[in-house]
Formats: sequence, C-alpha cells, structure tokens
Amino acid sequence: MLNLARGGRSRKNREEALRYFEERCAYCGTDKGIELDHAIPANRKKLGTNQHGNLVPACKGCNSKKRDKDYIEYCRTDKRIKNAEEKIRKIKKFMEENGYKPLTQTKSREKKIRMVLNMAWEEIRVIAKRYIELVNLLK
Repeated sequence: MLNLARGGRSRKNREEALRYFEERCAYCGTDKGIELDHAIPANRKKLGTNQHGNLVPACKGCNSKKRDKDYIEYCRTDKRIKNAEEKIRKIKKFMEENGYKPLTQTKSREKKIRMVLNMAWEEIRVIAKRYIELVNLLK
C-alpha cells in the first residue's frame, strides 16, 4: 500500500534526516551548503516521491551534479564519492527505517504505476487545454 501520510518537507523530518546523516551531505560528507535532495528523483522516469525517507541532506554541489540520477547511480558514478557502497547502504537503511518504499520495487508494480500515472497526466493535459481555451475567450 502506498503511504503518503508522512510528508517529507516538515521541519521535524528535515532535522531527523540531518541528525541521521550527522549534519553532512549523504553523498560526499561535507557540512557546507546543505539542502534536501530526493534520493530517488521525483520525476516521470524515476518515480520518487516527497515522502520522508526519500529526502536526504545533500550539499548544493552534489544536489546539482546528481540531477536526475538516483542515489545508487550517483554514488557509483561520481568519482568524488568515497566509500560509495557504504553511502548507498546508509541511504537505503534511512529509507527503510522511515518506511519509504520506492514505487519501482518490482517491474510489474512499476509498469502498473506508470500506466496509472500516464492516465492521470493525460487527464490533466485535457483539463489544462480546456482552461487555456476558456482564458483565451476572455476579453
């Protein structure tokens, strides 16, 4: 079951994530310029969410360099990341301890979720087009 009840961007959740990662970037370990990053990006390709457990502290450099990679891809491909497998395990453990379950746990589930989301995106596209038409009719 999808549990979106624990929103990720509350002050309490931010503080918890910072404590868990010792006030440092979950990727490179610096304590400078820390912000929250989606370990699994919240986009159409990766299907991450804003749930607590998917938001980890990241420095501005890592956050912008990571872009649309998930935490595993980023840790394994960025040469600046030391002990990549250890960082991956720690982020995964943080997710598990906070009840975050990626939407793409299995290929069959991912396929079904993508189908539902595509239906939603199409409905939104149709509605947006209609409202644009209505606004254009205003004088």
